[in-house]
Amino acid sequence: MRFSLLVASRDRPAELSRCVASAARQQGVEAEIVVLDDASATPVARDRLDAGRFPLRLIRSETRLGVGAGRNRLMEEAAGDVFVVLDDDAFFIDDGALRRLAAALEFFPEAGLFALKIRDFRHGRERWLTPHPRRRQTSDLLAQSHRVSYFLGGAHALRREVLERCGPYPTSYVYGNEELDLSFRAIQHGFEIVFLADVEVHHRPPPDEPPGAGEYGERLYHHTRSRLLLAHAHLPAHRATVYSLGWMAVYGVRALRHGAAGAFASAVRDAWRMGRHVPREPIGRAAIAYLRAHFGRLWI
Repeated sequence: MRFSLLVASRDRPAELSRCVASAARQQGVEAEIVVLDDASATPVARDRLDAGRFPLRLIRSETRLGVGAGRNRLMEEAAGDVFVVLDDDAFFIDDGALRRLAAALEFFPEAGLFALKIRDFRHGRERWLTPHPRRRQTSDLLAQSHRVSYFLGGAHALRREVLERCGPYPTSYVYGNEELDLSFRAIQHGFEIVFLADVEVHHRPPPDEPPGAGEYGERLYHHTRSRLLLAHAHLPAHRATVYSLGWMAVYGVRALRHGAAGAFASAVRDAWRMGRHVPREPIGRAAIAYLRAHFGRLWI
């Protein structure tokens, strides 16, 4: 079994170096490291990245690819049997993470995707980023590996077979909900998703200013539009309706609070227009049952 550690980065040289160094320290596995420089203003310097004993490949895109297309490009370049994807501002906290992941791959043969345990340090506070409802994040739950319904993109792993059978990440979302889209497709194809309690990653982005009204509106636009397209593409009609109305209420309230009503309205309008050209592939009863049993959000 060979791992491909995949990192996309844009204008974060210090964080990228820390991320790659944490990957280079992994023991007891065969691996390669592939880094995508996603149109950084100052190109990533190969000699600033210490890959240790692992081979390192650095590729660059002159135009910004974004989340989905960037991951797809990395996976096209990868030679491993298992892809391990890290955001550039995330890093392993010890040198045995991949060894424990290898053991989990053997222990959960039906699992195609693995959600790693992410401790987040944004905005001066700590919290867990895991595939569970916030109210269910008890210490007992987070201490044991178990099946879940989705994963968070900042630190996850997947078998090559998942991409071969389910297809790549969607690129139309820009950002937001790429992971849920792939999760729905993987579950529909019979793969399980497993949360790994013993593979911990820290997420420490550089400090930044709170988004201004325009930036917040852009983010809300993409999250709203992608959520509605996701429901249209993958949920049965009655569930898609309830799911869409629920999230429209959530994002609508946020839009009013932040003066972004125009962005919200544009997102709903554009999702309606785009949805007519997005093929519907609703998940079946077996996938619905899996979601219900493993923390999936269906709302009905």
